[in-house]
Amino acid sequence: MEVAEPNNNPDNHLIWMENAGFLYDRLFVHKLKWPSLTFQWLPFKQENFQETIYKCLYATHSSGNAQAEHIYIAEVTFPNLRNLSEDPNDMPASRIKAVYRFTHENEVNRARYNPNDWSILAARTDEGPVCLFKEGN
Repeated sequence: MEVAEPNNNPDNHLIWMENAGFLYDRLFVHKLKWPSLTFQWLPFKQENFQETIYKCLYATHSSGNAQAEHIYIAEVTFPNLRNLSEDPNDMPASRIKAVYRFTHENEVNRARYNPNDWSILAARTDEGPVCLFKEGN
């Protein structure tokens, strides 16, 4: 049995971006300063006529290139698609805004919220310790 070699061609991402419109009904892209190894939607939803707001959790992983690592809680605002025309040029942009930022001593490999109280977060590094954070403190 032959094993396929990984294709590390940097143009693959550009090809995917060009064709993403054929694969998905809607695609929202947000570029981060540093990559993130962890992402989780929080159980928060606020809806009005024009938009729906969700919250998410993500963290930085700068491979030691930043002075400090961070865990973020961000509000993600999506336009309500049912109120829009079919013309993709009329599509309002989604917005991602960090509403809380917690400083973390080391790179964050994984961060998760407490299912009983989603304002309490736990983060783990590759060195082992688990750090706890509370939204609003």
